[in-house]
Amino acid sequence: VGLVALVADCVPILLADPVRGAVGVVHAGWRGLAAGAPASAVAAMAGRLGCDPANLRAAIGPCIGPADYAVGDEVPAALAARFGAAAERWVARAADGRPAVDLAAAARDQLLAAGVPASGIEACGISTARDPRFFSHRASGGRTGRFAAAIARVGAAG
Repeated sequence: VGLVALVADCVPILLADPVRGAVGVVHAGWRGLAAGAPASAVAAMAGRLGCDPANLRAAIGPCIGPADYAVGDEVPAALAARFGAAAERWVARAADGRPAVDLAAAARDQLLAAGVPASGIEACGISTARDPRFFSHRASGGRTGRFAAAIARVGAAG
């Protein structure tokens, strides 16, 4: 079974459990991160597929970088409402004074809190707004396509 997330600035997160042979995918923008989507996916894989979060491997794909993601005050407020002071690590100030959010860092921290080991998380560090190989909704002014982040189970669990 293959799973795909289509994104243009949001965070694609690919999850794999090599022990259970299970895979998962998360598409998370700021609303999904404020709702705890990465941790929810880990919990769903544990509850429905019997995965141990300690066995999971996660890949955080290209997403808009914090230097290009100035937002309104409602975004850090929503993150703080769910995660309290922990959300402060994900918010800085853009050159124009508005809050700027690091979506990849928020995804990583949520995966760690859900029990995925740091050694099992890889983030590519590519900003979709700065790399022309990827679509960016913001950089294109809303006139863009999407790119796919895909994962599939290959072979039987070991």
